[in-house]
Amino acid sequence: MVQRLAIRRFPRRRVSFISACALAMALLGVAPAHARLAERLERGETITVVALGDSLAAGFELSDPKRDAYPSIFASVLQRRYPRARIRLIPAGIPGDTARGGVRRIPSDVLSHNPDLVTIQFGGNDHGRGRAPAEFERDLEEIVRLIREQPGTAALLATPPIVSPDADTPMVRAVKEIGKRAGIPVADFDGAIRARGTGPRGPFPFGRHPDARLHAVMARSLYEAVETLLPCQRHVRVRIQEGARYFPRADSAPVEVLVEAPGPDPVTVVLECDGVEQRQVVDPGARTMVPVSFQVSLAKEGVPARRRLFAWARTGDAFDYDLRWLTATPVARAGQDGLVIDGRGLVLGRDGWRGPDDLSGRATLIREGDFLHLTVTVEDDRVVRNRRIPNAFDSDCVELFLDCRPAGTQARPYWEQGVVGLFIQPGTSHAEKASWKPLEPLPDAWQALEAHSALMPGGYRIDLRIPLSLLGMPGARYVGFDLALDDADGPRGRRMQMVWAGGADDFLDPSLFGAVDLEPEPWAEPQMRVSVW
Repeated sequence: MVQRLAIRRFPRRRVSFISACALAMALLGVAPAHARLAERLERGETITVVALGDSLAAGFELSDPKRDAYPSIFASVLQRRYPRARIRLIPAGIPGDTARGGVRRIPSDVLSHNPDLVTIQFGGNDHGRGRAPAEFERDLEEIVRLIREQPGTAALLATPPIVSPDADTPMVRAVKEIGKRAGIPVADFDGAIRARGTGPRGPFPFGRHPDARLHAVMARSLYEAVETLLPCQRHVRVRIQEGARYFPRADSAPVEVLVEAPGPDPVTVVLECDGVEQRQVVDPGARTMVPVSFQVSLAKEGVPARRRLFAWARTGDAFDYDLRWLTATPVARAGQDGLVIDGRGLVLGRDGWRGPDDLSGRATLIREGDFLHLTVTVEDDRVVRNRRIPNAFDSDCVELFLDCRPAGTQARPYWEQGVVGLFIQPGTSHAEKASWKPLEPLPDAWQALEAHSALMPGGYRIDLRIPLSLLGMPGARYVGFDLALDDADGPRGRRMQMVWAGGADDFLDPSLFGAVDLEPEPWAEPQMRVSVW
């Protein structure tokens, strides 16, 4: 379907892409290797890209690094930008490596592939191991020298994401200085991640590596750096609309792609959802962002679902893209829905689960006056509390997750003020009381939370009385919400986890949470929350 946008026609003047870029490069003094790369991409030749670096370049801890690591995203963007070319990616990232190790690996991991472009990303491990910035700088300069000695090989540098409140750390400064001296573009990974935002935990929460979203941020920074090697001004902008919305439960959800295309040519807009492609052609002339609507299929069973959204647009020689993730999760209605936590929610220990009597649960949410009452009944054939192990989740317990941020920022994938995680442990005797611990420090107001427990045949019950003032009330109708059941069954700690809506990474990613409707309309159909971030 073609969408018609109001346009004003202007006389068309055509200049060949190669000649225009060649002129721009001559004016900017771009190195011959970079000019050669631009021409070969446009001619549709095979381009070999080597991504030299550490665990980030390897996509360490990603579930699908071949798709979601920043070198893979970068290569896929180049392939769409230059569809006639063949982009050949050689990942050369080694977890734990330093710039010193990168120097040693140049002959075997880089030059042996006869690359056309090498991306260079080190510094995080150099910083972590306390290496002197001057030593790191010497090693990085040697890497650059060895690569640039190869005729026709272009290079890009990338700053390392550093856990520090200071954005101008020594390793980051060193990378920028080397790029400036060598005339090599620098992708500022550290600055891009800080600008995108990660919450107070930073890019390495609890020691974990950056997630797929931050790899997308790094890939974007790398693509913008390579565009300085191919300096033809873009005349199109693409952004996937962010935010969280609520819909009746369905097998699909709407997604809007915002496009700005002031040039004279029609614009092809493509949305790829986990490899399934949809296309629309829109008329040019829009000097503001115009929405283009798509419908994205969800899982057949409804919710929860997670989808990767890759949107890009082309008009003439201009190109732009955006990469986001869509998450669809269920919404519970306070006072109307009973929640079931069963084998479908097993995220840890599936092979050892012996059935509902081993672990399962039910929950109810009831709003009474200024309080929300949560009751969780857990089927567990052995209730254990390991007092010698400091982690609450290594005993039998209920994990409660809440997202009390304003509606405009709720379901953002990073923990910020207003996102809460609690571990509620039952007493293991009738005389022992329930206790709760926060995942992270909370304001004193949370001491008003009341927790009670009771042992039952084959399990236990947890009762919570939560003041609505802690949830952003009055005025907040929806609150992000999820429950997880942890099962220990012995002194060695947790062996199993079962979750209502999200997954094992709830403690990292609030977009996985479901939600609770605190003011449900009578007889309203079940809802789902669809968030795109």
